[in-house]
Amino acid sequence: MLRPSLNALEMTYRLAEDPSAAELMHARSSFGKNEINLFCSIHTCTEDLIRKVEALRLLGQKVGTCFQRCVGWDALNAISSVTFEIDQAKGTSYYSRFLIILNTFKRMTLC
Repeated sequence: MLRPSLNALEMTYRLAEDPSAAELMHARSSFGKNEINLFCSIHTCTEDLIRKVEALRLLGQKVGTCFQRCVGWDALNAISSVTFEIDQAKGTSYYSRFLIILNTFKRMTLC
């Protein structure tokens, strides 16, 4: 019962390693010069959102089902935006702490 979902999730990593799709499935980290998996990127401009749609379209064509990573990707972007705005309004440090956690996950190759 879980096999189709696991296969779809696997495809998100396989396409990142596929030379014909690697350019689409990778992004330059907004917080460093590292190249990262697109599903771990933070959207900073319209072009990032266009790449997201193109990547999701390609994955949809390959697997024909949910690929299990969109909600996490959207959550990362929501947390990034909200913590930044709270810090601007309240002078807190949520955003910088979020970036520390995000970069820790990237170093652990969870992305």
